[in-house]
Amino acid sequence: EFPRYPELTFDEYVALSNRFFRGSPNRRFPWEDRLGRHTLQFAEYCFADPARAAAIDAASLEAGLYRQDLHPRLRVIFQENLNRELHDFLLEQGYAPAEIGFILDHDRILPPGSSRPAAQGWESYYTPALKAEVRRRERMLFALYPQWDV
Repeated sequence: EFPRYPELTFDEYVALSNRFFRGSPNRRFPWEDRLGRHTLQFAEYCFADPARAAAIDAASLEAGLYRQDLHPRLRVIFQENLNRELHDFLLEQGYAPAEIGFILDHDRILPPGSSRPAAQGWESYYTPALKAEVRRRERMLFALYPQWDV
């Protein structure tokens, strides 16, 4: 299916990751409607009982019943405001302001060897068709965090 592997386009990588890099896929959906890799990974990390991801079906998804499966102490820190939110979280955990003050002014950290120019945003990687595919597969995440649906 991916004869040029490991030389893949971004579209091919997303298709491959949704097909092969997931834990046990939820089989309550036909293949074309199955939840995406990131939604399943989120459920593994953030549900109080990760096995509950396998119970999601179209009706429970539509009704938002998965929300009750989220770990009760889940706290999501968003990258768009990472420094402020991380600082505030650490304050709540009892860290001294003097110990964590540097976080507020710290510059962005890129992974070592990153070749993407700082001016090149994620949007350039998505065709309209790929964006629609990701929205469909990751619909639970977009329902939980609508600010990601840009």
